[in-house]
Amino acid sequence: MTNSTGNIAADRTHPWRNLNVWLLLGGQWVSQMGNVCFTVAVFWYVLAATHSRADLGWVGAASALTGIFSLLTGSWVDRWNRRRTLLAVDTIRGLLLAVTVVLLVVTHHLPLAMILGLVAAVNLGGTLFNPAQFALVPEVVPPEHLTAVNGVDQSATSLSQWVGYAVGGWVMSLIGVVGLIGADAATFVISAVSLLGLRVPKASAESTASSSSADDISLWHQIVTGQRILWSHPFLQRALPTALIVNFSMMTLTVLDVAWARHVLHRGPAVYGLLESAVVVGGIVGGLLVARLPVQWSLRTRVIASLMTTGIAMIGMSVHASFATSIAAMAVVGVAFGVLNTTMNTTIQQVVPNTVLGRIGGALMAVSSVSMPLGSVLAGIAGSLWPLRLVYAVAGTIVAVTSVSFFWIPAEFRAITVAAGETSSV
Repeated sequence: MTNSTGNIAADRTHPWRNLNVWLLLGGQWVSQMGNVCFTVAVFWYVLAATHSRADLGWVGAASALTGIFSLLTGSWVDRWNRRRTLLAVDTIRGLLLAVTVVLLVVTHHLPLAMILGLVAAVNLGGTLFNPAQFALVPEVVPPEHLTAVNGVDQSATSLSQWVGYAVGGWVMSLIGVVGLIGADAATFVISAVSLLGLRVPKASAESTASSSSADDISLWHQIVTGQRILWSHPFLQRALPTALIVNFSMMTLTVLDVAWARHVLHRGPAVYGLLESAVVVGGIVGGLLVARLPVQWSLRTRVIASLMTTGIAMIGMSVHASFATSIAAMAVVGVAFGVLNTTMNTTIQQVVPNTVLGRIGGALMAVSSVSMPLGSVLAGIAGSLWPLRLVYAVAGTIVAVTSVSFFWIPAEFRAITVAAGETSSV
C-alpha cells in the first residue's frame, strides 16, 4: 500500500506516526475551539440583550433539538463519502458564520429568532460532521490503537474547548461578539484545509462504498437497521433510557452556567469562561486517565463512578456556592465525563462493524439527545422561578440516582469491555 492511499500498515508501531490521524483530528480540535467561542458569545449576548434566563433555555433547546436529526444524518454518512462530507459541512458552516459577522457589523443587532436559527443551523451541521468523523476514525486507525487515539482525542478536544472558554470570555471583553463569531468562522476554514490533505486507505474506502451500494434499498431501511441494532443490545437497552435522563439533567450546566457566573458568583464573562474551561480541563485528565485504568474496571464500574461523581459534584457546588468550589466541581464533572465518553466511544467502535458505524453513531446521538431540548427549556424556566442553587442540587441528585440502573449490566457486555481493554494494552 503506497503513501498516497494512506499507509496505515507502516504506522502500526505508533498511532501518532500516522499523518491521517493528525489531519482528521487536528482540524477538528481547532474547529472545536472556535465552536466554544461561538457558544460563549451567543449565550452571553442573549442574556445581555434580553436579561432573561428563560431565553437561555430556548438557545440551548435550539442547539440540542438538532441532535435528533442524527437519526437521519448517520444513515446518510454510511451512504456518502465520509471525507467529502466532513469537508462540505465545515465549508458551509464557515460561510454561514461569515455572513453572520457581516449582518452584525451592518445591523448591530440580531433578533432572538435569528439567533435561534443560526444556532440550529451550525449544530445541524454537527449532526453530519460528528457521525462521519466518528465512523472515519477506525478507517485510519488500526484496531489496537483505537483506545489510545480516542483517549488522546478526548483530551485534545477538551484542551481545545478549554482554550476556547478560557480565552473566549477574555477576548469577548476586548472585541465583542462579532470577533468571537468571526474566529469560529476562521476555525472551520482551517478544519476544511486539513481535511483536503486526508487520504483514506483504499481498502477502507472501497469497503464503505460497497456497503453503501448494498444498503441502497432505502434510507428508511438503513434507519430501521440502526435502531434494531441499538435496541436489541442488552446493554444499550438500559443505557439509552438512562442517557435520556442524564442529558435532560445536565442541560442545567449548559444553559445556566452563564447565569451562575453573573447572578450567583457576581462575576463577569472571564469567570464564565473559567467555569466552562474547568469542565474541559477535567475532560483532558479524564481522557488521558482511561488508558491507565485497570482492565478489571468494567464499563459498568466506569459508568456508575462517572455518573455518581458528577451528581455529587453538582450538589456540592450548590451547597457551597463559591468561586473555588464552582471551579473544582466543574473540573470533577469534566474528569467523570472524559472517562465515560472515551470508554463508550472505543467500545462501540470495536464491537460495531464499520460499514454501519455511521448510522449507529448517528442513532446513538439522536436517541440520547431527544430529551435535551426539553431539558434546556425547563432549565431556563426553573432558573427563572427557583434559586439557581436549588436547580443545580435537583439536577445533580437526578444524575447520581440514575447511576443505580447500571448495577445490572449483562455479564456478556462486561466481557466484551474487558477484552477490548486487553487488546488496547498489548
